[in-house]
Amino acid sequence: MQRPFPFHTLGYSRNPFGALSDAEWEAVAILPAAVQTALESGLPLQLLGPKGSGKSTTLRKMAALLRDGGTRVAYEYIPEGQNRFYTPLAGLQAFCLDEVQRLRWMELWRLRRSGVRLLLGTHRPLTWRGDGKRPYFLTINLPELITPAHWQAIIARRLAHFVLPGQPHLTLAAEAIDLLAQTFGADLREGEYFLYEVWQAYAAELGRGNRGLEAGNWLLTIANLQYLFSCENDRRPPLVSVTQVAKPGIL
Repeated sequence: MQRPFPFHTLGYSRNPFGALSDAEWEAVAILPAAVQTALESGLPLQLLGPKGSGKSTTLRKMAALLRDGGTRVAYEYIPEGQNRFYTPLAGLQAFCLDEVQRLRWMELWRLRRSGVRLLLGTHRPLTWRGDGKRPYFLTINLPELITPAHWQAIIARRLAHFVLPGQPHLTLAAEAIDLLAQTFGADLREGEYFLYEVWQAYAAELGRGNRGLEAGNWLLTIANLQYLFSCENDRRPPLVSVTQVAKPGIL
């Protein structure tokens, strides 16, 4: 008998919380309403927030939406240790630049003089060097928008993108997602890391027996996540049987 792909046993084409391609990021990202309104305004925008709060995801999604609408736009990420950007600005109408706080002042000067609409991700508000005055940007503090409702929306979108149609699948109860929001707050990245390990654990456990989920979906409840949180000293959830920690339910 052919052994099924590990995540097929959970009803998914792959681990829905694993690393994503650029196209997958654009497909699963959800813009908070305030960001969508700012994007549609046509004004320069800076997104503020610490690592893990969704700046990169939001900028990628905005770039995709602008591109789909016919805007000549580019996205670039400034990695740690780099202090300049390399995207040619000539011919662009908009530029989504991530980790702007890493740029040296000459690069900020280039941005200031470009005439391109700037959509920036940064850990601190942008200040033009020289006059000490903050430039005019619509400023959005992303952590303020990462509510339990936003957690619900992004997890639902991620699961829906990778679920195998018509098959029983593992999912999360609404109150379990609220617990994730309470535990991780604005750090979406850490929450996704945790869920990645949860899906890895269940796929490995079911895969040992070469069996899939029984009739109906499997619902991870708040009690299940509390149990898994208690085992985090191992840096990943324990490989426990689904029947021990998940209750069947139809969504």
